[in-house]
Amino acid sequence: MFGTGRAELSLTLPSGHTIRQHTDGCLARAQQRLYGDQERWFRASTTVNNLKSRAPEGERTAYRELRAHAVRTARSLLQSADEKGSPR
Repeated sequence: MFGTGRAELSLTLPSGHTIRQHTDGCLARAQQRLYGDQERWFRASTTVNNLKSRAPEGERTAYRELRAHAVRTARSLLQSADEKGSPR
C-alpha cells in the first residue's frame, strides 16, 4: 500500500524534520492519478500541512491548484463509472 524499499520523495522542513514518501504502491498511484504530479503534490501538501499559514504562497497556490485538479479528476472518474454502471 505505501510502497517498498527506500522512499524516493523527501522534504526537510525548517524544523529539521524530514518527511519521506514512496513513488510506488497504492497511495502513490492514487496520488499520481488524482493530482497529476505526485512530486509537486507531495512538496506542496507536506509544506502546507506542516507549516499551515506560514507556508510560502507558491506552495499554498500549488496545493490549491493540485487539489482542484484532484476534485475534477475524481468527479470524472466517478461519472465514467456511473455511466458504465460500475459500482463505486
